[in-house]
Amino acid sequence: KKHPSTAISYNNIGLVYYRQGKNKKALEYYFKALKIEEKVLGKEHLDTTTSYINIGLVYDRQGKYEKALEYLIRSLRIREKVLGKEHIRTASSYKNIGYVFSSQGKYRKALEYLLKALEIEEKVLGKKHPDTAISYNNIGSVYYHLKNYKKAERYLLKAVLIREKPLGKDHPDTKTSYKWLAKVYKALGDSKKAKYYRKKSE
Repeated sequence: KKHPSTAISYNNIGLVYYRQGKNKKALEYYFKALKIEEKVLGKEHLDTTTSYINIGLVYDRQGKYEKALEYLIRSLRIREKVLGKEHIRTASSYKNIGYVFSSQGKYRKALEYLLKALEIEEKVLGKKHPDTAISYNNIGSVYYHLKNYKKAERYLLKAVLIREKPLGKDHPDTKTSYKWLAKVYKALGDSKKAKYYRKKSE
């Protein structure tokens, strides 16, 4: 019961519950995994950071943002220390923290972390990678909330250009970008483009 492979199993069970929306059960198994990892691997092991993230994401979904940030920042500090600030797994931690700040409506803080993640992704994965497209989309939506519509448009169009080719125009991710663009053009007073993208998002 105290072997790292048992912790992996607990994390996998937790993930199943998380996907089913059963947050309490997910947390129960994530904490079981974390207990083993902290004891056997140590609090600063990379595998332990995965459990910190899993727990943080459940708390985010529950609206317990301070707890979410506590675990996600813990994960980030370890990854920065072990992997460095330009590793793709560190970028993932920046991204997760950005999501929580966005959920809180703290868009400037969200932007700070999402832009850090994007900088790494562009460097490591390239500007046409699907994960980079996720960042473009998220940054675009944050700029929309900050009422910086021209910047929102710029990032969302980048996301669309990447997503349309490999995923297709009918893919849910592509349609999400269309929806945001429709909102942006409506805010900019361009009803023609707003209507065009709204139709594409349906």
